[in-house]
Amino acid sequence: MKENGPKPKHAIFLLIDEQGRVGHVGVRRLDREPAWVKLWRLRSECDTALTRWFRALPGPPAERIILGSCGLHSRVAREVADMLTGWFGQKGTTNTGRGRPVGRIERGTLRCWPSRSAAGRDLGVSRWEVLHKINSGKLLDLS
Repeated sequence: MKENGPKPKHAIFLLIDEQGRVGHVGVRRLDREPAWVKLWRLRSECDTALTRWFRALPGPPAERIILGSCGLHSRVAREVADMLTGWFGQKGTTNTGRGRPVGRIERGTLRCWPSRSAAGRDLGVSRWEVLHKINSGKLLDLS
C-alpha cells in the first residue's frame, strides 16, 4: 500500500560535550550533513547561543540521535524537540519563528541574520520562501 505524503526524513539529536553534558537539542535531516557540523567549522563567524557554546568547547561535540533514526516528519520532530529542550534545562526555540537566527555560507564565511523575517527582507523574499530555503538546505537554521 502506498502512503500519502513525503517520506519522513528528520531525527532529533543531542550534542554532548566531553563531560557528557547536553549542550543542544536539535532536529536534523537524515539525508544531509548536519547543519551543526557546518556551524562548528564557522563558529567564530556568527554569534548565537549554539556558536557561543561551540567556542567554549575544546573539540567538537558528540552527536547522539535520540529519536527518529528511521525518520520523523519535520513538524513532529520540531514539536518533540521543543518539548525535550526543557528536560535538558534549555530554552525551547524549535517551535517559534520569532528571533530564530538564519545563515548562509558564502565563499567559506557565514552570513547571519537574526531572524527569518530579517533574512527575507535582506534577500528580497518572503519569510515563507526563507523557510523553504531552510528546508531545502540552501539556508541554515542557526538556532
